[in-house]
Amino acid sequence: MKFNFNNSQLDEQTLKNLIDENKLIVKNTISLPFELDFFDINEKLDNFLKEIDSSNLKLFVLIGIGGSNLGAEAIINFLGNNSGIDFIVFDTFSKTKINLLHEKLKNINEKEQVLVNIVSKSGTTLETIVNSSIVFNAMEKKFKNISDRVIVTTDADSKLWEFAVSKKFHVLEIPKTLGGRFSVFSNVGLFPLKILKINVSKILSGASDAVKDSKLENFKNYALISALIHYHHYKLNRKITNNFLFAPELETLGKWLRQLIAESLGKKYNISGEMQRSGITPLFSIGTTDLHSLQQLFVGGLDDKLHNFIYVDNLNNIKFDLGDFSSLVGEISTQKLSEVRQAIYNGVKDSFKNNNIPFLEIEFENKNIEYDLGYFMQSKMFEIFFLSKFLNVNAFDQPEVEDYKKRTKVNLDK
Repeated sequence: MKFNFNNSQLDEQTLKNLIDENKLIVKNTISLPFELDFFDINEKLDNFLKEIDSSNLKLFVLIGIGGSNLGAEAIINFLGNNSGIDFIVFDTFSKTKINLLHEKLKNINEKEQVLVNIVSKSGTTLETIVNSSIVFNAMEKKFKNISDRVIVTTDADSKLWEFAVSKKFHVLEIPKTLGGRFSVFSNVGLFPLKILKINVSKILSGASDAVKDSKLENFKNYALISALIHYHHYKLNRKITNNFLFAPELETLGKWLRQLIAESLGKKYNISGEMQRSGITPLFSIGTTDLHSLQQLFVGGLDDKLHNFIYVDNLNNIKFDLGDFSSLVGEISTQKLSEVRQAIYNGVKDSFKNNNIPFLEIEFENKNIEYDLGYFMQSKMFEIFFLSKFLNVNAFDQPEVEDYKKRTKVNLDK
C-alpha cells in the first residue's frame, strides 16, 4: 500500500514534531480490543469448518447489520466472489432480497447446498432477528430440519447464543470486548470470507503487519500520520472527511469506513462525562461517478472537508476501441480503460492542488491486493483509536445506537 501525504498541507518537519509530541499515545496501544491473535483465529476456524459440509454449497446467506456484515461484505465486493456460490446479505428489510432468496431456493434440492450465518454481537438486534426468522422459515418450509445448516456468531452469553444451542445450531464466539465495527478480522468477518474461498491468510498477513507498524514512532506508522493530519484539519474546522474511492467495487468499503468513523468518534460526552459533542462526519464518494455529482461542491463549495483518495488499478488491462465514436471526443492516445481512469484521477488531483484543497492518497497495489486490504482496514482501526485520544472520547461505545434500539422496542410494545 502506498501512502502519500504531500498534499495534506502539513510538511514533514511539522509531522515529525507531532509524532514526537504523541509518543505516549502510541506507547499505550497495548492490548486494544481489535488486536487479535489473527492466526490462532484462522486455525480454529479451519478446524471448525471441518464440522460443516460445504462441498456442494450453492447458496450462502449472511444475516447481520452494521459491523456484523459490512467488513466481510466490503472485502468480498472488492475482491469479487469467484467461489461459484451465490451470496445474499440480509442487512435490512428488503422485498427484493426476500424474493431473490425464494428464487434461489427453487433451484436447490438438498439442504447441504445452503448455509446461513446469523451474526449479532448482542444477540437481540431487531433487524437481524426478524430477517433470521424470514430466512429460517423459508428454508424449513422446503427442507424441514435445517439446524445443522445454521451458524450463529454472537457473544457467548447472549440470548442468541442460548437460543442457538437449544436449536442445535453451530455457534461461533465474538470476543466480549470486541465491538462490531472492529470485528472484521474475528469470526464475524473471517467465517464468511472462508466460505466464499477468499484468501484469508494474505489478508491477515497485511493486518498483522499493520498492527506492528501502528506501534512505531516514525513515518512508517500510517495510522498515526493519518490521524494527526485529520486532527490538524479538524481543529481548522474541516470536520468532514470524504473517502474518495476510485473503483466502484470499493463502495462497501466506504460504508465500512463510514460506520467506523461515525460510531467511534461521534460522541455527546468526553471521557470525563462532560458534554462535548464531537465527531468527524464521514462521506464516501465513488470515482469517477461522483465527479459528476459532488466534484463541484468539493472544489467550489465550503472549505470544510479533508479528502482521502483511495485508488486501485483493477481494470486488468481492459481495452476499448473508440472507432466512429472518436468523432465525439477526438483521438486519444490510449485504448486501455485503466489509463483513461488514471488520467481522470490525475486531473482531479491537479484540480484539488490548484484550488488548495487538502487531500491524502492511498493506493492499493493490484499484485498484493489482499495484503493491502488487510493492512488498510487494520490501520484504519488504529487511526480511529488515535483520533479518539485526540478528541478525548471513548472509541468503543455507541450509546445513541443503543438508545434508538430501546425506543424501537417501546414502540413495538405499544
